[in-house]
Amino acid sequence: MASVARYGLRSLAARAKVTAAPAARRHMSSAHDDTHEMPKWENITYTGIVTCTLLAAYNLSKGHPHFDEPPYHSKRKTK
Repeated sequence: MASVARYGLRSLAARAKVTAAPAARRHMSSAHDDTHEMPKWENITYTGIVTCTLLAAYNLSKGHPHFDEPPYHSKRKTK
């Protein structure tokens, strides 16, 4: 039984080697790209912070409705 499983694993490994495409060149970012992108994302972050702060101040400054308190119920809910 173990030999059958071992044979199956070997055949899968052999097929994987044959069907695997050659390793293509990966597009890794270089140090130049990082230094070019960093100020852009820093500005986007600061703009987001300012936008969220202003939106929160606007939402919190608006009034909100006050309702009458609901009537007191002397009956308690039972399970």
